[in-house]
Amino acid sequence: MSRSARVRSLAAHALLGALVAATALAPPARAVMDIEDRGPVLHAGRFSLRVSNVGVLGNPWFAIGRSFDPSWEYPSGSGHELLGHAELWVGGLTESGERRVSGGPILEWRPTLAPDDRVRRTVAGASGGRWNVDDDGDGRVDEETVNGRDDDGDGLVDEDFDMPAQEMLTAEYTDDTREAIEYGYDGGEQHVPLGLSVHQEAFTWSRPGLDGIACVRFVITNHSTHTVRDLRLGLYADLDSRGRNEGSGHLDDAIARVEYERVVPKPESVINAAGLWRKPCFERTRGVAVAASPLPGQEGVPIGAIVPLSHTTDPLATFTNDVFPGVREARAAARAPASDTTFHVYAFSPGLPPGQGGPPTLDRDRWSALEGLWPGLRDETHRQDVSTLIACGPFARLAPGQSVEFSVAFVAASTRDSLTALALTARDLQRGTRFNLRPDTTIGRAWFAGSTGVNGHEAYYEPPEGVVFSYDPHCPQKIYSDYTPDPRSQGPPVSFEVEYRHGKPVWTDLDCDGCTGDDGVDGTRPWYLISLLPPPPAQRATAGDARVRIEWDDSPEAVLASGRVGDSGLRFAGYKLYRLSDWRRDGLLPPPERWQPFVDSTVHDGFDYSYVVTSFLRAHAPYDTLPGYVAELESSFEPDFDRRVVPHVAAGARGGDVWVAPNPYRASAPWDRPAVPGDVFTKHVDFLRLPRERCTIRVYTLAGDFVAEVPHDGGSGDGQASWNLVTRNGQDAASGVYLFVMDSASRHQVGRFVILR
Repeated sequence: MSRSARVRSLAAHALLGALVAATALAPPARAVMDIEDRGPVLHAGRFSLRVSNVGVLGNPWFAIGRSFDPSWEYPSGSGHELLGHAELWVGGLTESGERRVSGGPILEWRPTLAPDDRVRRTVAGASGGRWNVDDDGDGRVDEETVNGRDDDGDGLVDEDFDMPAQEMLTAEYTDDTREAIEYGYDGGEQHVPLGLSVHQEAFTWSRPGLDGIACVRFVITNHSTHTVRDLRLGLYADLDSRGRNEGSGHLDDAIARVEYERVVPKPESVINAAGLWRKPCFERTRGVAVAASPLPGQEGVPIGAIVPLSHTTDPLATFTNDVFPGVREARAAARAPASDTTFHVYAFSPGLPPGQGGPPTLDRDRWSALEGLWPGLRDETHRQDVSTLIACGPFARLAPGQSVEFSVAFVAASTRDSLTALALTARDLQRGTRFNLRPDTTIGRAWFAGSTGVNGHEAYYEPPEGVVFSYDPHCPQKIYSDYTPDPRSQGPPVSFEVEYRHGKPVWTDLDCDGCTGDDGVDGTRPWYLISLLPPPPAQRATAGDARVRIEWDDSPEAVLASGRVGDSGLRFAGYKLYRLSDWRRDGLLPPPERWQPFVDSTVHDGFDYSYVVTSFLRAHAPYDTLPGYVAELESSFEPDFDRRVVPHVAAGARGGDVWVAPNPYRASAPWDRPAVPGDVFTKHVDFLRLPRERCTIRVYTLAGDFVAEVPHDGGSGDGQASWNLVTRNGQDAASGVYLFVMDSASRHQVGRFVILR
């Protein structure tokens, strides 16, 4: 092992060291942490992203043998990982002025003590998930958050919410549980909580073009009795581009900053009935995504990036004309930046010491990193283990009961060239779809008219309680600075002064731009761009003797008919059944292209099979662009290792005809699954046609040495038992001829079989 690899695995990676200690040595916590094997994974897209309820994305527990789930695997089943782990950081000043950060050492965030406070999975078409619909009949729409609680006090839980994505995983956790406070973290620093709760949402989509994107939204709430000041938010991510089982695959990456920009022309803005003032309009989107870049020449290696999307803003910070009474005081009350452009990206290497390019480990140092003052990598192009911190803020204050939020996207692609388009699509997803829900009111296109977002009035703004000021909501200076001068007009002849106070919202041109809010749009559905597809049906596979029965329900048809997914251009077309019988793989299950549409009704006893059923739709107008063209859209492909089935020979009424298969056993036997982490002992021979009663099979060498014992109960009708080719001493059985002895209450049988390694 190289020196850099040793540093990563033994000393320098303080975060992983803290995780090992916290998970392996800490006393069991009463809360249920979703960090075990076979945990929640976001997988409706073309990737698999592990999600937890402890502020961690990805799977750092793989390194300590606790969980063998994918971390951020793209494509699903390929065994190629794009992430070690990512974790939420929130920094703030305590009442005494101390700089503290929650989420530095992993597991400072933990769920509540409720046993059902785990990661919750919701899919498109879920009951109560229609947007802008009063699902529960209480006169309100989308008032619930998917969190397992009764948010609106009507006795129902998660019954009226917006489900904008194909799949959503939600979690709740806090920074002040007893287990987190009392644990002694690596470095000797005691965790000092800020009194924060987090609601976390992770989304993904299965439509082509969106199926390489996962968006994650964090809502941080102050549940304490004191105000947290100078709040800073961040996501620390140990990025990778490696095979899951590569011992040093994390050491050959570099930081890649992918800039993206798009300028889209919009309709010209025209105000005043005579059309005196006109302005060409454009929409500009730009930013930076950060990725772990694979080695040059590895054109076929996938690449993943994290894209900062948005964070909380405060409109009070946009009121800048101090001529109006109360404006200076109102602006001082702003608790967040005026726009969501405060994101910064910093790069580190976990293989380097802290302060010399390595990530920080103590609170004061993590705070410095969130401020951008912690020494990072000097050469981001040097091949090494790389990590990044995406930080935003500061937010002036977070009073008790107040919340801030920020969101990022994980985008995965086959080539670096595709990241630009995916980053732009992720930004579009966060902004969502705009709707004109209220009737527009104008007075002859006058520049000061409009009550639902016309003539530049894009915001229906209401100040918080206790804030009162006066302002001109129409921003007359835009006529002089933004619009094309017209010799017939000298600009607006009057100025307006309107009082702003809580309970009295005013349609306002906050950004003083006539191109923003000139179309009457007054509502937005975040995270939604195009109609959702039905989920795959619930399914069940039951193994018999040389047969498997596959059943599924009609839920895709039901949710499509109800209008909870799809639209008028989509028609239900049927179901597709896939079977996996070729177990060559790098993960628990191979990628989708290794699955075959199932048409063969023949299965063999002792072989492992796994099945996936999907629903598919056919798109007609308005999607068809050519005469006769019909697009086919398929629901997400969601294999499950735990749903695999093994057809078994039925038990015989009496023993006496037991045999072994395969015989001879060869190392490449077609029913063997190659061993992978999480599914190690997969090679086997099977004893078939065992009696319908309890029996024991003992294996011996020809010399009479006892090798292994396989107990079996055939009382339920199962006449088949497997031996994993591991001796009683824990060693692999060598090549040779072996004897087996089957004993039951009614029979005694001796046979032989051959193993060829």
